[in-house]
Amino acid sequence: MLNVLDQVTKRGAGFKSIADPMIDTTSPHGKLILAALAALAEFERSMTLARCEVRKETGVDCTLGVTVFARSRPGQRRLANSKGKRQ
Repeated sequence: MLNVLDQVTKRGAGFKSIADPMIDTTSPHGKLILAALAALAEFERSMTLARCEVRKETGVDCTLGVTVFARSRPGQRRLANSKGKRQ
């Protein structure tokens, strides 16, 4: 996305999101918001790759995606600590 927006800017045009007015490459504020969102996306990608590496090391399939805010269901066991001891 950032590469596309960079090409648009190099050709003398700007980008304004209709759905989210904060995304606007024609204003300094919009450029700041876009840069912050890009940094957060890069950070999240790095964290996802790191979690996937840990799962590969432990033999867990990482292709199923990441579950955020997972809650245990009745009868389901949760890991007590990083050493793999179950509760």
